Amino acid sequence: MREITYQEVLDMVTQVVDASPDYVYEKPEFIDQDGWAHRKCAYYDAEGNPSCLVGQALHNAGIITPANFNGQLSHLNSEPIGVVHHRIPGVKFDPQAMGFLREVQRQQDDGARWSVALMLARDFDY
Repeated sequence: MREITYQEVLDMVTQVVDASPDYVYEKPEFIDQDGWAHRKCAYYDAEGNPSCLVGQALHNAGIITPANFNGQLSHLNSEPIGVVHHRIPGVKFDPQAMGFLREVQRQQDDGARWSVALMLARDFDY
């Protein structure tokens, strides 16, 4: 099993942020089983493209693929990284890496520009 370090996830996220520093993530709309529309963050959009900051970073590094979220795991597409990371085959995130991913995801989900989300997550004490 490959252990992913804080430095690795910092580099992955920084690469995505450098390409779109002022981007503000808009949560895609999902229709639930009762027909109600909800906005939730997602690692992949409906077309199978990487969507959120963490989704893009992990996808670009080859850690996740749309197949990770198909079939029985489709409900995980909008779950926080703290839930999803247990289901990614062959990898384990060290505690500092997981703390960083949780924080950058939280900042993004709260509406921060990606550069701000990265800055705040980088400065967070894990």
